[in-house]
Amino acid sequence: MQQSYGFPAPDFRQQQPPQPQQLPPRPAQQPDDDENRSKKSKKVAGLLGMLLPWFGAHNFYLGFTTKAVLQMLLCLLTFGFAGIWGLAEGFIIICSATGSKWHRDALGRELRD
Repeated sequence: MQQSYGFPAPDFRQQQPPQPQQLPPRPAQQPDDDENRSKKSKKVAGLLGMLLPWFGAHNFYLGFTTKAVLQMLLCLLTFGFAGIWGLAEGFIIICSATGSKWHRDALGRELRD
């Protein structure tokens, strides 16, 4: 090879790509891990939201205490009109799919169906 301007000439021959490392196989994980699931039921939370929307009972049940207290205060201040908020949340919880934010408790664990 010939050097030009003090640098070696580039080598354009085929180089072998690096071989990937062989990793040990990972153990199969079950998607319904009991440690990642809440003990609270989606149906109970939804029914509480539909039957007792003025008290924020579904939010107390799921662990969203601040939100539940706010719902109760708004219902008192609006003479129950803000109960529509709790009623709508009850329907949303019942219709929620696994993985959505409405299908989780306050600790972020999936609700049971």
